[in-house]
Amino acid sequence: YAWLRENSPVHWDDINEMIGQKLDIHEEGFTLQNLIDMNVTQFNEQIVAKGVEATGQAKLGNQLQNLEDNWKIIQFVTKTYKEKDNCFILGGAEDMYTYLDEGLAEINMILGNRFVKIMRSKADKVKKELTLLSTAVEEWFEVQKQWCYLENIFSGGSIKQQLPDESKIFEQVNKTFLQLNTKANRNPQALKFIRATPNIVDMLKKLNADLERINNKL
Repeated sequence: YAWLRENSPVHWDDINEMIGQKLDIHEEGFTLQNLIDMNVTQFNEQIVAKGVEATGQAKLGNQLQNLEDNWKIIQFVTKTYKEKDNCFILGGAEDMYTYLDEGLAEINMILGNRFVKIMRSKADKVKKELTLLSTAVEEWFEVQKQWCYLENIFSGGSIKQQLPDESKIFEQVNKTFLQLNTKANRNPQALKFIRATPNIVDMLKKLNADLERINNKL
């Protein structure tokens, strides 16, 4: 019964309720004989099961905490576009996709574990944030791909005369896109950025739709 000392207060409350007595195994001189004298051995199977549960939950809780800690240091990578001052685009796509794939796989494993019950709300929140980030990153790099192509076209003066309406739309997209990238450059911590920009997926989807509409007019 030495392992019982590692149980959390929550598990001890469950055990005390189960046996109808209050155990204080941290009391000086407490031994296995005390358990026998209290006739606790009849609950041996249930107590062992509670210990297995406590150990499993502690291990899973550590996994979840490590996952959260790892994501506190994962950042967006930005780089200067065409050596222009204060003009940034995202880099590090492959690394970010790898981090996201690994993070989502791990949180799904945690949520599928039988001991997740007491930390499910926290785990659900982590999955929601990682899923949002994953969707945002996918949309973001798609915007960037279209923007880089169209930026080369709309940087010339003649296209503005040929396609005035599309030029105005591109100017609006350009402003929003570059502001977003500047924000990521100044506040690169990925999950913190997402929490501060809850509408980012809708914003990026609109930018993608606008850029596709412009492309269709070319």
